[in-house]
Amino acid sequence: MIKVFVSKVKIILLAGIICLICLPSIGLADNQFGVIPFASKYISSYSVEIEAKENGQVEIYAELFTTKRVDKLGFEYIKIQKYENGIWRTLETINEDVYRYNSTTASYLSTYQGKTGETYRALVKFYAGDGSGSDTRIGYSNSVTAKR
Repeated sequence: MIKVFVSKVKIILLAGIICLICLPSIGLADNQFGVIPFASKYISSYSVEIEAKENGQVEIYAELFTTKRVDKLGFEYIKIQKYENGIWRTLETINEDVYRYNSTTASYLSTYQGKTGETYRALVKFYAGDGSGSDTRIGYSNSVTAKR
């Protein structure tokens, strides 16, 4: 009776160990600020944040890091969106030349004049490329409610 019990425990333990070995490794990250690690061959990480300031203003900050020095990197566009009737509506698109050249990092800081009590977020299309190719990623900020 005891041998049967010990054999069953051994089998269960062995099965558990095999399951743990066979599972793919899982990495968890603190994604509080939307940082995406090792996003692609060209983009190592990117983030976009929005913060409510006084008098309805919201501040947008976007940052991009590449895996190597690239010819061109930056932001194809930055959209300011407002939450209204259950959907996000684009209010303004910034697509001026917000690129850096021959670099590994790019950042952008802008202030948008919103209205107190309304909820905003930013959507950014990140770009990095060189003569060998390029890549893009889309990132969304957190949402904030404009304050007095």
